[in-house]
Amino acid sequence: LVRPPYGAVNETVRASLAHPFAFWSVDTLDWQLKDPTAIANYILGTAKDGDVVLLHDIYGFTLEAMRIVVPELKARGYQLVTFSEMMAVHGVTMENGQKYFECK
Repeated sequence: LVRPPYGAVNETVRASLAHPFAFWSVDTLDWQLKDPTAIANYILGTAKDGDVVLLHDIYGFTLEAMRIVVPELKARGYQLVTFSEMMAVHGVTMENGQKYFECK
């Protein structure tokens, strides 16, 4: 899988990379919010089964948000899986050069 920076894919990128493209359906804007509680509340109020949540692991405030989000999602019955695992569970066969955002 390839998650292109900024989600930027054009025909040159698509032709150069023989992989499926992993995108997101929920953009937390964590880099902009910079507030763990606000990030957590956004995810918990927005994300649904099959969504792909975009987060940036370079920020401490995102880690702090995950300390709130992960236990709460598990308490709600969600399982946290890799992108590939989620696609497989939902019966999606990924193809090279195609964009995948969610499983719904």
